[in-house]
Amino acid sequence: MVSGGQGVVRVLVTLNGLEVARLDEKTPQRALPLNLALRLQEGPNTLVVTATEADGSIHQEVRTVHYERRIPSPSPSATPRTRPAGSPTPPP
Repeated sequence: MVSGGQGVVRVLVTLNGLEVARLDEKTPQRALPLNLALRLQEGPNTLVVTATEADGSIHQEVRTVHYERRIPSPSPSATPRTRPAGSPTPPP
C-alpha cells in the first residue's frame, strides 16, 4: 500500500534500475494498493518505490531483496546405489 498525506498522484516502481510499473492518478488518492509479480535475478535485487504527492513532494523507499535459486534434491530412486568393495557383482 502506498499512501501520502496530500494524496498520491503517481507511483513508480523500479527493479534493478528498470521501470516495472507506473500508476498515474488524475485525482489524488489517500492510498493506492501495490501488488506486483516481479522476476528477480539471482543474488541481490534493488527495488525502489517512488510516490509523488499532489503538492509535488516525492517519497521513496528502497529495499534490497536477495534471491537464491533452490536446487531440488535428488529423489531417492535417482540416487545411485553403491556396493561395498569386494562384494560380488549381481547377475544381470
